[in-house]
Amino acid sequence: MTSSNPEMETAYERWEIGALSKDFKTKSEASSYKSKLHQEMMQAREEGYQAGLEEGRATGLAEGLELGSAKGYDQALIEGREQNILKSQQFTDLINNFEIELQQAKENTAQQILELCLEMSQAMLKTALDVRPELLIPIITQSLEDLPGVQFPATLHLNPSDIELVKLAMGDDLKKDGWRIISDKHIEAGGCRLDTATNKIDATLPSRWQQLLDALGKTGEWLT
Repeated sequence: MTSSNPEMETAYERWEIGALSKDFKTKSEASSYKSKLHQEMMQAREEGYQAGLEEGRATGLAEGLELGSAKGYDQALIEGREQNILKSQQFTDLINNFEIELQQAKENTAQQILELCLEMSQAMLKTALDVRPELLIPIITQSLEDLPGVQFPATLHLNPSDIELVKLAMGDDLKKDGWRIISDKHIEAGGCRLDTATNKIDATLPSRWQQLLDALGKTGEWLT
């Protein structure tokens, strides 16, 4: 076995070539050569050992790096998945919180709008009754219809300012049915109260307004 580069020849290669080509003339030369050959063999063994050791180290290092890289990749993959799950949960919580806050904002806005509408309705109703007091007549008519029967004494309580209007519109019918009109300054104009021996209907403005608030689930009172 020979090497293409003479500088790269090992002691073993030099020994191998020399052993095959040497022709000794004396025992002294043979003995000297034998000693030299032994040294070269030992050197060749040492070089072979060192070469194998270096090769083993290089192979072990490569395998270690490959194994460490694989473990590192797996660990990074696990951590990446955990981070993605965490971020996904945080994003989901953010959306849920936003929807809750949005719903609360809608509810608050709806309540504010409802309260504003009620205030406007209250003001419009008072104005309408001032401008058109005859709106009281349908209220009295409906209240009379709601009574299951009239048992005397039967009295209709009105604000003093509404008495003349009611007498002109339905006084004869009321008198014929046995109703007596009573002036009551505690009843606000536009309202009335019907009393019989067994029934009572409160159609005053505060009572009617409270019925409206109850239907809407609101609380409040009529401002006189």
